Amino acid sequence: MLLILLFYSRIAASVYRKAWWGWPDVYTYLTDAIEGTSVVKALSKESEELSKFVEKLRGVFISNTTATAIEVKYFPFMYLLIITSGVAVLFIGGFGVVIRTLSHGALMTISAYMGLLYGPFFCLISLSHLLQ
Repeated sequence: MLLILLFYSRIAASVYRKAWWGWPDVYTYLTDAIEGTSVVKALSKESEELSKFVEKLRGVFISNTTATAIEVKYFPFMYLLIITSGVAVLFIGGFGVVIRTLSHGALMTISAYMGLLYGPFFCLISLSHLLQ
């Protein structure tokens, strides 16, 4: 899971950086456009300014859409991996209980430890896109 998380971090870092730094560009352009409203109106350049602004917003939209697409692929896979490993441990442990090589208490202890281990993993997975 840590290897997948590191792989995700390398891919997502550049995408998130691009999405993050797109907003200041939009805000700067918008501030300049508001300050120069009288000049834009005097020169009848409203449609040009609007198209430039829409183009900047489109770049931010594409960056955020790409980041969301990465999240949509990554997070369900990680959750599936965690849940599948938990089911596998319970299945193998249950088989051990049936053939009497493992006690009920040992299986419950393993399950409790898995819950303690996977809780931080769920938090780390949930926060990984914010940490980028």
